[in-house]
Amino acid sequence: MKETIKFLVQIFSQQCERGDYVILAAKDGKFWKDVPIKYGKDISEKLKEFFQAYPPEKYDLYWSPMPYTQPKRQNRFSVDTKFMAQDIDECEDPSSISPKPSYIWESSPNKYQGLWELDRYINEQEYTPLNKALAAHIGCDDCFDFAHVYRIPGTINHKYKNLPPVGQVKPTKAIYKPRDIRKAVGGVTTTPKKEKAHSVSPAASEQDMLAERRIYAKYSIPKKVRDTLALQSLNGVDRSSTIWYVEKSLHELGMTPQEIILLIKNSVFNKYRGRADEDARLHKELEKIIGDSIPDPEDSAAGALTTSTYGEVMGNCNTFEGWLVRGFWGRRSHGIVAGMPKCFKSTLVHDLIISVASGTKFLGRFPVEEPGPVLVIQNENADYIMKDRTEKIILDRGLVGEAHRINRRHVQVKFPPDLPITFINQQGFTLSNEDHRRQIELLIQEIKPVLVVFDPLYLMFEGDLNSSKDLNPVLNWLLSLKTDYRTSVLVIHHYNKGSQQGQLKGGARMAGSVMLYGWVESAWYITKGEEEEEPLPNQAVDYAEASGSATVTLSREFRMAGHFPDLDVHFDMGEIGNPQYNVTLGGPGSGQVTIKTLEGEILNFLANSTVPLPKGTIQDNLGVESKVLSKALNELVKSKKVVTINGGYTISKR
Repeated sequence: MKETIKFLVQIFSQQCERGDYVILAAKDGKFWKDVPIKYGKDISEKLKEFFQAYPPEKYDLYWSPMPYTQPKRQNRFSVDTKFMAQDIDECEDPSSISPKPSYIWESSPNKYQGLWELDRYINEQEYTPLNKALAAHIGCDDCFDFAHVYRIPGTINHKYKNLPPVGQVKPTKAIYKPRDIRKAVGGVTTTPKKEKAHSVSPAASEQDMLAERRIYAKYSIPKKVRDTLALQSLNGVDRSSTIWYVEKSLHELGMTPQEIILLIKNSVFNKYRGRADEDARLHKELEKIIGDSIPDPEDSAAGALTTSTYGEVMGNCNTFEGWLVRGFWGRRSHGIVAGMPKCFKSTLVHDLIISVASGTKFLGRFPVEEPGPVLVIQNENADYIMKDRTEKIILDRGLVGEAHRINRRHVQVKFPPDLPITFINQQGFTLSNEDHRRQIELLIQEIKPVLVVFDPLYLMFEGDLNSSKDLNPVLNWLLSLKTDYRTSVLVIHHYNKGSQQGQLKGGARMAGSVMLYGWVESAWYITKGEEEEEPLPNQAVDYAEASGSATVTLSREFRMAGHFPDLDVHFDMGEIGNPQYNVTLGGPGSGQVTIKTLEGEILNFLANSTVPLPKGTIQDNLGVESKVLSKALNELVKSKKVVTINGGYTISKR
């Protein structure tokens, strides 16, 4: 299958971007299975896995040459393409086809399939009429739809008893301008004919105008909606999102579908004007938005329950285990981070966000296995808090710019990386708001995040947290985000308050229904000790300065993995505006070495030496991480308590 895979990759690579989907299919008798594959650098390996899971010796194999935004072979998810495809009827001399295909292969004895390569991309609206005219011109099957599938070259045709092979591709290197194909085939209707566009009688047009005036008189339509309907052009306007807003607003006013369609029909939003199926198209579009009529048959098929055989489950090349960060969050899993207020939940998650977006180690130690874009929706913290927290962590990770003087006139500047993080800060997002949920899904489709964070649940949920009936639709929607968009979903939540809470463990302490505990796939449960850190003897304390030193215990649970030990995480953080951010780790109950206590230990150690000591000697004796020791030494040098002499450190004699 080496040549076949090479050909498929060649076609897909000219059209797909990372995150798009390509769709193959397998058939065994009456069994049919579409197999979507997410396009990326590993596309060749994924295609190889497909042919291993569905060997051509057993299955009829098909492919759609077109890319899609979702793992569903439907026109509405189409992406612009550079190819047109045809299923050619019996043909004794395929070389006689004009315009000749750029690629052609024999799918059955004396039957062919082909691709026509274009010199530019076309969308589905341009593709369909042009490909329909091409089919009529060369006498092809009536299978010109964008989402149609074709036999994969180099496989086997099981339709015939003698199992003829599907031929390999024969390229002709022909590349066409769409206008040249349009000229060659003729009969392409891209705009309605005038007589059809004006087939409505003047009397009928006057009736529509009268009915429209009555609708405006009947309802108190908001000014923004009226102004939008009065637009004369869609220049600079996103039709899809705007018509959704308009039709949704009119529906909420109590208008009937017929009244809404009449207003849209006479506006610039009517892209079906003059078509024979104009009313049907407008009605179908409205149904998708307000959902109060018969659903789209394609949607019904997509939403139907499907079954998978044992072989399909075990042979699914798109399913494999993994981690976002090993031991901390599962790959494409959903879950909750929970704890009492002020126990650094958001700080821990923010560290995870920066780590995933940048590919740097989580908490400075644990590698990220699936880095990528992150979407953060948070209703709790002010913008300046989010900015300050981000500055602390990126400085700790070395994700800041640098400037070096080259000479007296020139400075070399290295700019910091632009991390792929999208924030929605304090916008009043609620999980029950259909418009909010739709905007989140559109944003996810656009940025394709590997992690989506909601912080916190209690400020986004308007129902009763103790009611499984109220929680169920919200949890199902969050689950659908993970499933439909193949991302991880993390929700930050709080523990219950009460005298009995200390007797409960982990997820059992979460506020709300036990359904939350049962829902999670990955979970962190965070607790904070009651004891405050005491200053060292003779240590000066500034009581006007906020203390950012604290230790929390992180417990982890995973549905997909075994037990992981609890972990103590100690934070040394400066107050707002102070970039200090130090994290040290240890087992539960272990003594934590902070920067301040470490400085004291360094001073005591150096005081017992009569000569400067190198960093390695200090590290070996104190048993701390090199990174932490460097920060403590830098602070001591900065405060002039320690000086460096000949590469070693000694106490200042001042």
